[in-house]
Amino acid sequence: MKKIFLILLVIASADSALALKRYYSISRSVRAHGMGDAFYGLSDDEYALFYNPAGLGVYRGGTQFLLSTRAGMTSDTPGSLGTLSSSFGGSKTATEVINSFLTLQNKPLGGNISFLPTFLKKKFAFGVVLPDVKVDFDVLGAGLDTSMDITAIADAGIVLSFAKTFLNDTLSVGLTPKFLARLGGTKNVSILEIVQGNSLNLDINSIGGYGAGLDFDIGATYRFDQIPYGLVNRASLVLSNLLASNFPLASSKATSSSVGVPGLVRMVSLGWYSAFKGVGIIDNFGVVADLAEIGIGGESDENRGARGGSLWKHLNLGVEAPIKGWFVPRAGLHQGNFTLGFGIRTIVLQLDYAFFGDELLGGVGRYTAYTHELRLGLGFGGYNPPPIAMVRPESMPTGFEAPKPEAPAEKPKTDEPAEKSSDKRP
Repeated sequence: MKKIFLILLVIASADSALALKRYYSISRSVRAHGMGDAFYGLSDDEYALFYNPAGLGVYRGGTQFLLSTRAGMTSDTPGSLGTLSSSFGGSKTATEVINSFLTLQNKPLGGNISFLPTFLKKKFAFGVVLPDVKVDFDVLGAGLDTSMDITAIADAGIVLSFAKTFLNDTLSVGLTPKFLARLGGTKNVSILEIVQGNSLNLDINSIGGYGAGLDFDIGATYRFDQIPYGLVNRASLVLSNLLASNFPLASSKATSSSVGVPGLVRMVSLGWYSAFKGVGIIDNFGVVADLAEIGIGGESDENRGARGGSLWKHLNLGVEAPIKGWFVPRAGLHQGNFTLGFGIRTIVLQLDYAFFGDELLGGVGRYTAYTHELRLGLGFGGYNPPPIAMVRPESMPTGFEAPKPEAPAEKPKTDEPAEKSSDKRP
């Protein structure tokens, strides 16, 4: 009975693993991940470079330079590294390797690391990706058909963002030109290769190709002053990767059978941000809602980063509540999974942590890779922003107020003495 259960488990695991649909982005914000990756409607820091450049038009801080280091790992990866390392090298039999890999079924493994120097001021940002690396492992098949599917992608390049405001600062429009180099791809390692003692080789000559390309993002953010609820209300529209670059410059495939480096996906994203007055020690409550990264061209393979899946997989919700400007708790909902995080802000140091889940199937809540992620930023120009105040002047009519009753007209005053009453008769 136990063997039958294990066989069914392997088959079910293989079916789910064969349909992995992770999104591979150039660079992600740990702050945004703590808020369910709902950031297209906000984007008011250096990560506007990768989300919505129009957010630079509403940036409230001063000039800053930061060197940020980000690292993340799925929850199952630390406990599985020993199994992975012991399975390669030819010291185990086929049965032992298969049994070892059985323990990795339904455990999405992987991690990421990146280095990002940025310069930021209102309406302008500059960043150098040095690089941003993403690696994922997944066990497929059963028995002698067991194999390991590997995806490894490294991005590097230069990214600029500009923003300009119009209509008394109610409208912000931004543009991001970016020159990027990408290497990597996918690789499948069979159980036979592992038993024969082949090492886990992830160099460019075995896993995919490389190339470089130019692309653009454009975004717009509009502030609705007529809405009477909240301190600030903004809607955003972003078109990302307009050229849907497949990195054609100096491109190369590792082998004749390789499909080359994964291309970028042209995407459209809608976002909403509202800020509300804080309570007690809480400065403000910021709420973000995104319908994010809906694919409209470019890379079409959903196992290489194409934005497919149900509409719910594109819905992200988040909230953050700064406390005294320097400590910021966060929470959100990302692809049907709850997220948590916090941030610490000082003049020379920024620290962000996030725990979030990526859905690896087409729907939500079915097969999730839970990840712990940490970002450390060092530099100068960090700030403690003041609480968000009412943008709309109190005297500006909103169109929603009830009409005020008119005050009764005052009787006109006169300096003439009152008329004397007629003489009384005896």
